[in-house]
Amino acid sequence: MTVSERPYHHGNLRAALLAAAEQTLSQEGAGELSLRELARQVGVSHAAPRRHFAGKQALLDALAEDGFERLGDGLRTALAEAGPGFAPRLRAFAHARLRPTR
Repeated sequence: MTVSERPYHHGNLRAALLAAAEQTLSQEGAGELSLRELARQVGVSHAAPRRHFAGKQALLDALAEDGFERLGDGLRTALAEAGPGFAPRLRAFAHARLRPTR
């Protein structure tokens, strides 16, 4: 199948781009992050990411927002599971804060 024959529909392109961006950032840093390369990695045309992100900064902003949402979810879960006491809640909060969110 040629690039022009490739259908746009990816499933969840936004999530795939965010996952690929997170991996690129952790392995290579922000300087190596490009929408064109992310598109290649997830198997879509170089223009497809623009349907979700106006540019690299918009992708980085969405990635940060996603990370903070995951952190918040993890902290809320840890606090809910810790019980009512201050010490267990503080310990659970600290552990959840230091734990990777993916």
